[in-house]
Amino acid sequence: MEVITLKDFQQLQYDKFKTKRYCYLSWGTGVGKTFPFLKFIIDNPGEKFLILAPKSVAGQWAKYLERFEIKYNTYGNENEPETNVLVAGIELFTTRNKIVQSRNKKEYYQYQKDLLALQMKYRDYNLILDEAHKIKSPTSQIAHILRKFFFKRYAFLTATPIEV
Repeated sequence: MEVITLKDFQQLQYDKFKTKRYCYLSWGTGVGKTFPFLKFIIDNPGEKFLILAPKSVAGQWAKYLERFEIKYNTYGNENEPETNVLVAGIELFTTRNKIVQSRNKKEYYQYQKDLLALQMKYRDYNLILDEAHKIKSPTSQIAHILRKFFFKRYAFLTATPIEV
């Protein structure tokens, strides 16, 4: 297996994620934002991780996970054995949120039931949110959904700075 050796600035983020509940990382494209978190996944095989990213970036995560021989599943692929790493597209959560805007009570209650099941399922997971600038607007669909979840730790990665 290929070994991940972190640079000093990456090691700082690794240590921060290890000791704090929240980690916000805003580095430019191609700097190596994913490596501290890949190493954390490898070093903590008993932990569970949910990697949320747009479809275009989720494929890159899958390539890195395969490169470092980290077993993972993609959301909705129940045919594979369960692993401690799950990769899902942000679109999955935002598409489901559109039902909330529906006036159909049956759809709305089913959505609430599904959301509660997801909240319970992922409460012991560490969240790694790539392209985190998508939550910049508190009214965005992904921000609205993520506010309903509690994770063990949160990592927000982006190449686009977010003003607080």
